Amino acid sequence: VPARPEGRLALYPTTDVSAAVEKLVQMLGSAQTALTENMLNDVLGRVMQRTRELVGASRCTLYIANRGAKEMWSLVTDLQQVDRPPVEQSPTASVRVAENTTLRFPMAAGLAGWSASTGQSVRVPDAYKDSRFHAEVDQQHPSFTTASTLCVPLFAPGEKNACAVIQLLNKVGADQFDEDDEELLRTIAAHAWPAVQKCSLFVQL
Repeated sequence: VPARPEGRLALYPTTDVSAAVEKLVQMLGSAQTALTENMLNDVLGRVMQRTRELVGASRCTLYIANRGAKEMWSLVTDLQQVDRPPVEQSPTASVRVAENTTLRFPMAAGLAGWSASTGQSVRVPDAYKDSRFHAEVDQQHPSFTTASTLCVPLFAPGEKNACAVIQLLNKVGADQFDEDDEELLRTIAAHAWPAVQKCSLFVQL
């Protein structure tokens, strides 16, 4: 991954993107040796935080694609600022926000669901102008409004179906995410699948 021009990484302590990505890869490597679910979640949480800072976004979420249940659920969410507690939910809402703020929604809904279903990355400058956007997530967290979005799927080697999706919301310092942001997130996603797969096994147990 080539180094970006000075100033693109204002939120990150180094302008050497290659070195920053290498640190993330090392963190993901340590996740593979985590002995407990809490240890693994802690490492993945720090990886999502560094990813958000490196690319420059207000929110970074790692969604697991549960194909058996045909739904997406958030494993890790890192925010630039803390959201207010979610509002009371409608019993018919398709997005369920649990007490631990885990988001669950149908795989057929939302940009992250579309990315998981098609296996394609998606980059949108204004989510509310895209018919694939699922606004119920914003409605459950009224202190946050989605604008620009970038989603990249994760694949295990040899698998055609995505096992997870990394989603970034609201580009910092610009109106939208660009091709460099997408390439950088693809690089991170390519190294993330073993840790995600291990966490999925913990959940199944």
